[in-house]
Amino acid sequence: MRRVLVAVGVAVMGFAVVGALTDVDFDPIGVVVFLGAVVIAHDLVLMPLVLAAGALIARFVPGAARPAVAVVALCGLALSVVAVSLWAAGP
Repeated sequence: MRRVLVAVGVAVMGFAVVGALTDVDFDPIGVVVFLGAVVIAHDLVLMPLVLAAGALIARFVPGAARPAVAVVALCGLALSVVAVSLWAAGP
């Protein structure tokens, strides 16, 4: 099963690279800047928020409810990130 997943992942990445290289509007500098911004946003913004939320959940939520609260919090954060990005982009 793992080999199938690796093969599918490699195929999807290959499709993305070929699509990017054959696109007339492809801007490699823009892609590098975007990927750098994503790494910085993940490491300096998102990860500390997730760690802080996990610490708060571990401190204030009873043991039996922690997994459910953690899943709900993570899903809520993911939904909020998508919603804010769509809202900021405008119509």
